[in-house]
Amino acid sequence: MWLPEVEDRAKRAIPILVGILHYYICKWDRQEQLLLHSVPFHPLNIFYLSIYLSIYLSIYLSIYLSIYLSIYLSIYLSIYLSIYLSIYLSIYLSIYLYCLTPLVVIIDNMVDEPVIEHIGNYVKI
Repeated sequence: MWLPEVEDRAKRAIPILVGILHYYICKWDRQEQLLLHSVPFHPLNIFYLSIYLSIYLSIYLSIYLSIYLSIYLSIYLSIYLSIYLSIYLSIYLSIYLYCLTPLVVIIDNMVDEPVIEHIGNYVKI
């Protein structure tokens, strides 16, 4: 029952994650622009710099995002699910038991003791 809500939250979280990535890439790009001004623009330097940047970004972002997201999501989901499920289950069970109790009492009263009537040679239960 909670899967559509989690899916909805995940859909809303994707633009946020993209925004966070964009922020860190722009922040990193500003730092690298300072570095680029000190490096002469030789084609070989640009080639090595592009390789360095691609390797650095791929390794850094993969490690950073995997660690950060795994820790964040594990903590967030464990706390969220424990709180959500405890509240949801308590409300659901209380409503369920509240609605079920009168029905059990009615059934118990109906099945409790059979009434035996003697009508001539017949017995009616």
